[in-house]
Amino acid sequence: MINNKDIICISTSDWDLSWGSKQQLMFSLSRDNKVLYVEYQASFLHAFFPNVRRSFLHPFGRLRKESDRLFIFTPPVYLLPFAYYVRAFNKINQFIIFILISRIFKKAGFSSPILWVYPPLAADLIGYFPKSTVIYHCIADFPREKKSRLRSRLINKMEEDLCKRSELVIAMTDDLADKLKKNNPKVLTLASAVNFKYFDGINNKSVSLPDDLRNISRPILGVVGYLDAHVFDIGLLEYLADSKPEYSFVLIGPFFRGESLFND
Repeated sequence: MINNKDIICISTSDWDLSWGSKQQLMFSLSRDNKVLYVEYQASFLHAFFPNVRRSFLHPFGRLRKESDRLFIFTPPVYLLPFAYYVRAFNKINQFIIFILISRIFKKAGFSSPILWVYPPLAADLIGYFPKSTVIYHCIADFPREKKSRLRSRLINKMEEDLCKRSELVIAMTDDLADKLKKNNPKVLTLASAVNFKYFDGINNKSVSLPDDLRNISRPILGVVGYLDAHVFDIGLLEYLADSKPEYSFVLIGPFFRGESLFND
């Protein structure tokens, strides 16, 4: 386990928006390390996306202290748009992020940090931290998220550069691991997991159910997190619902980018 280190997490999610594996992991690491969690990098064009609109409450950025060892940084919204389409724009954005993070170092007392990065665009950030250990944590097949050849080519190049400059690559699935090993042999597969301690608390009644779940018949099969239409297997859900009528199926979380899982 990592102990007594300074960690900068470049995330793809805001801290308070749909708690998931990134927040859970950094929260756990902050028990024995100092963590700076950098939220989603939004440009002014993201005002049209409700899932990142919260960032516009702090257009020039914001640093807040979640605990003695955990700091949350909201990047400013004056970053250039289309960073995944024009690499020069991304390089400018990452330089801005570097300058802002450098100022935070003085306030929080960080030094020689571990860079724990999720988005491929961070490939243009890590060069500003020459003494840092870099970990690329790949949670999605980013080049395939949108049907744009220009975007896919640039993300592929960024991800390739990021892998080559990382001391360790963590992949969420075996398929992602196989792809990333082409650019870095040090790839660890780490799938998303469950907080068993918390759910055991529900089973033994030491943790109470929310009001809106109390009247739903058990057993309950649930999914918590982003409901992403691009990766969610609706066919599997329908099969389980048909084959297991004694189960109640509960999906908790926002639709990813507002795209519903269902056609009707």
